[in-house]
Amino acid sequence: MDTGCLEIVVKRANNPLKKILQIVAAALAVVCALGLLVFGAFSLIGTVLFAALAWYLSQDLNIDYEYAYVDRELRVAKIINKSKRKEVAVYDLNEMEVMAPEKSHHLDSYNNRNLPVTDYSSHTEPARPGIRYRVCFPDKILVLDLEGEYAEEIFRSLRTYMPRKIFRD
Repeated sequence: MDTGCLEIVVKRANNPLKKILQIVAAALAVVCALGLLVFGAFSLIGTVLFAALAWYLSQDLNIDYEYAYVDRELRVAKIINKSKRKEVAVYDLNEMEVMAPEKSHHLDSYNNRNLPVTDYSSHTEPARPGIRYRVCFPDKILVLDLEGEYAEEIFRSLRTYMPRKIFRD
């Protein structure tokens, strides 16, 4: 059974604190730029620092995650400001131990292991229960939101290859 490449795009919730900090940094850069006439070089340093901070904060404001399922691999990419795509990680799903909804009893033994958790979800409460899944590997846990056009196909394909590792509860 060849599934080709199935993709899901998950919108991450924006952090309002970062947006406020970006606006404040941009305003301070403008104030420092206006202060060039009075204070000279000190104001130039402030202008450059605050402008760089505002630019850096703008790069992290609008991020979406893209999950691509290709040949039993899960490829996670970060889409920054709807213009740049950056590959984050590739996970071999043959190494996966279990995949289940977040509050499933199948994850009880993994919650006690203190494994590092990598969160690629939307960072909001899901609209429907059973969308947020945890994928457990021997050395890490991933948090994914499986909803969208191809989520059911990805789930069905995974269930075909690994029926004893995938749970829906």
